Amino acid sequence: METTARAGASPLAAQKRVTPSKVAKIAQGAFLVRMRVASALFVVAFTAMIASPLCRAQVANSPVLQFEAWRKAVLAGDSGALASMYLDSVKIIAPGKETSNLKSELAYWNSWKSRGLKTLSAELQSQQEPQPGYHVFLVQLTLGVAENGAAKKYYVTVGQGYLERGATWKIAAEQREAETRLKAPAERKDLYPSDANAQKEIAEALASAARSHKRVLLIFGGNWCYDCHVLDEA
Repeated sequence: METTARAGASPLAAQKRVTPSKVAKIAQGAFLVRMRVASALFVVAFTAMIASPLCRAQVANSPVLQFEAWRKAVLAGDSGALASMYLDSVKIIAPGKETSNLKSELAYWNSWKSRGLKTLSAELQSQQEPQPGYHVFLVQLTLGVAENGAAKKYYVTVGQGYLERGATWKIAAEQREAETRLKAPAERKDLYPSDANAQKEIAEALASAARSHKRVLLIFGGNWCYDCHVLDEA
């Protein structure tokens, strides 16, 4: 038997030191859009954005609906529909900030169907409109896959820049991060109370364990710790 003590935030943690956020860059012409991944402006599901009739009317012929069409094309493995959503001159940045091309990017998204893709949901982490007719989304995708009879989830963060072209919107720029098995936190939250007394909690746990002849497992972390937030999402 084990007693678990979760130590609260230390004075160092209370200072809320924030590590540098990962930054995704989506470029279109001379415009450079900087989107912070770890400290997103807000999180909302795309389905919630188009749930009401009023909202659906407002986003008609919008980048929101175009993204939803893109999501459905990836889920269905519809390579033709997917290819038609990109400009021929699209700027692609692959994981590691390596410049890529449309053919390779399409091959990546189309490969998910052969990997057993069953579900695909999206959470909007931030959006910007750096100029009229150009809209940028930063999205975290959750891909549900059936692999060897087991259900697994993968997470991919992608930034897309949509350019208005007549009656539709085309993807003019895309940057994708490497897929992960753990979900990255969309926002920082207080995992540990700022007024916690870690030394006191540890002492109480040790005393309680001694009385009951149990061992103590100490779990420690801080609100400033990025990995702590990732593990909390797991």
